[in-house]
Amino acid sequence: MSDSNNIKIGKDLLAEGKFDEAKDFFTDVIQSDPTVSDAYVGRLLASLELSSEDMLAASSTEISENDDYIKALTFADDDRKKELEEIAEAINEKRKLLSAYDSDFLEKIYSRATHCEETSESYSKNASILRSIGGYRDATLLAVKYEEKAAALKIEEEEAKKQRLLEEAQEREEKRKKSDAIQIKIYSIAIAVLSVFLVFLLSYNIFLKDYIAKQKVLDQIAPLTYDDITVMDEDSAPWFYVSEEGELKFYSDKYTGDGHLVIPDVFENRIVKTIARSAFKDCTKLKSVKMSDFIEECGSNTFDGCTSLESVELSKSLKTISSNMFVGCTSLKEIALPDSVDSIDSYAFSGCTSLKSFTFTNYVAYVGKYSFLSCTSLESVNLSKTVSRIDTGAFKNCDALKNVYYGGTDKYFENISIATGNTALTNAELICNGTK
Repeated sequence: MSDSNNIKIGKDLLAEGKFDEAKDFFTDVIQSDPTVSDAYVGRLLASLELSSEDMLAASSTEISENDDYIKALTFADDDRKKELEEIAEAINEKRKLLSAYDSDFLEKIYSRATHCEETSESYSKNASILRSIGGYRDATLLAVKYEEKAAALKIEEEEAKKQRLLEEAQEREEKRKKSDAIQIKIYSIAIAVLSVFLVFLLSYNIFLKDYIAKQKVLDQIAPLTYDDITVMDEDSAPWFYVSEEGELKFYSDKYTGDGHLVIPDVFENRIVKTIARSAFKDCTKLKSVKMSDFIEECGSNTFDGCTSLESVELSKSLKTISSNMFVGCTSLKEIALPDSVDSIDSYAFSGCTSLKSFTFTNYVAYVGKYSFLSCTSLESVNLSKTVSRIDTGAFKNCDALKNVYYGGTDKYFENISIATGNTALTNAELICNGTK
């Protein structure tokens, strides 16, 4: 059996909480081949009764002097060695953090985090708080349970949302049928009156068919109370294509505009709801983009490599800044997030070397890995007090960063889970509630 299969079996035992069996298993692997680095890691996890490396990183157990950890480093390749050293560094940072707090303070944080409302958001938020004090009492294990509970509640909430949307759709359908019945009567009377004019009737039917198709689309838009609707078709914008599901694609070789692109609300009688992955990748013609407010999702690498792009007006319905969405947009100087955005995924703004400042909305809770990597002109960041997790290297190589404005107090700032590789952020001057 290969080493990778052996390690997988051992990891399965850890995941099931069979720590004694896992320890014996990894010991057998080591006796068979003493150079398997991950076998030493597995035995270390089993000894500490931890089911994964994530739980190890969230704990405060000192491992740098542990024999299994030292052996794992000895036989690991460079990438794996770096991962293990980052885990040890994260643990040391957690130990420093816990040592800075007295037990009363930690108990208050722990007590607050163990009182959850019966919502996925509440359990997820409290899991993040518990992970920030991992190593105190059973905070790490409880965080895992809360995350599982949050995931289960999320499914229930999504099902409830789907049911609610279905009921609303049925209600709209009933209204539409009533409206269509009235319109059909009106059209029937009109056709009867105009039937004597045969030539006019034929041309009118062509117009009427197109009108009804557009009217159905506008009926879907009307409940959203948008006043200005941008409508395009293949003749006016041949560089666009929209699928039946509402996903927009862009053909840069057909684009003949001036670089200031407007994404329509409706294209060929279809509402534009999403933007395809890598839709505008490497389109160096684009200078600005105004996004339809009906767009709820953009695929990864949406504007990857758009080196001339200076500004983007995002959709007011957008939920997430997806991974690699603006990577390498070296001319992007500013961008405003709508309140609908609640997370920023990995590498989202990586390499945006002209970006000087950035403001998070009051709903952003998560900042992904390397999301602002090498934003070398970034001088100030406005963090909302809703931010609970800043992942690995989010602000790595942001050497121009001077000021971090934070919407909460300095004590709340200390509760933010800031992963390794963010020294530019932690070394900048912290200005809480807008005052130094």
